[in-house]
Amino acid sequence: MISHTAGILVVLAIIVIIIFVARAGVSSDRIEQGEYISSTKRPYKKKLIEREKIRQEISSGEAKFVDRAAALSAVESDGLLFEFVGEEYKNDQEIVLAAIEETMTQEYDQAMGAVLGDPETPLKFASSNLQNDEGVVTTAIEQSYEAFFHASSELRSNLDIIFQALEKECTRSYLCPTVLEAISPLLLRDTSKFYEFLKEFERRDYDEFMIGDDGTVVTLDGQFDPAPEESVPYLNVLSDDIREMLKDETIRKKALKETTWAKRYEISPR
Repeated sequence: MISHTAGILVVLAIIVIIIFVARAGVSSDRIEQGEYISSTKRPYKKKLIEREKIRQEISSGEAKFVDRAAALSAVESDGLLFEFVGEEYKNDQEIVLAAIEETMTQEYDQAMGAVLGDPETPLKFASSNLQNDEGVVTTAIEQSYEAFFHASSELRSNLDIIFQALEKECTRSYLCPTVLEAISPLLLRDTSKFYEFLKEFERRDYDEFMIGDDGTVVTLDGQFDPAPEESVPYLNVLSDDIREMLKDETIRKKALKETTWAKRYEISPR
């Protein structure tokens, strides 16, 4: 009897030890991750304070870095200082790409991406010419999908660029503002091209994404699911445009045959 009781106590002791070790490991991982994020946030905060100081020192729209060497040096130390370079350098491809490259550093990716979300994009401050440069825009979207919102109307109708931005956006746990909301009217007015976009949207399984009232992405498996009963298909963002497209009888018939989303937006059979 004593031997049996002792055996049970030994087993219980082993279980307690295993739980303790496991918890210690988790705590250690969390502490390590927290220390890493804190350490990477510190340099970013320093840059944020420096930018705000510059903003207060100069008048709205005034340049801080008025020669090319100073402008290039500034963005290589902090890509978002691109906001304060002279106007002529906002149309300088080398300088804007240097700014974008700097914001791709691990510091931004971890400190901002993991904690605050995607950082601002230097493309926001670039010339309209560079905002219409496909190479610059695709590089900027690689840094932050929010660059899509600052691309030219022409490029926001480019399917490759739209799907590049969607791929980046749909890895995030929020959708506000959304890539679909920023699609160019140039695409929406071209019914054939718009239909091809919607077919590809479904083929890539983006039609499975849902969006909740708070703008949070909710996948069908509930991965990010704050309020599933309030969630609607992400494609609902374009519901009015889809219904307008489906007024074209030829496209309506094709869509009902080739897609699953068409029935959701069809007003009534014809």
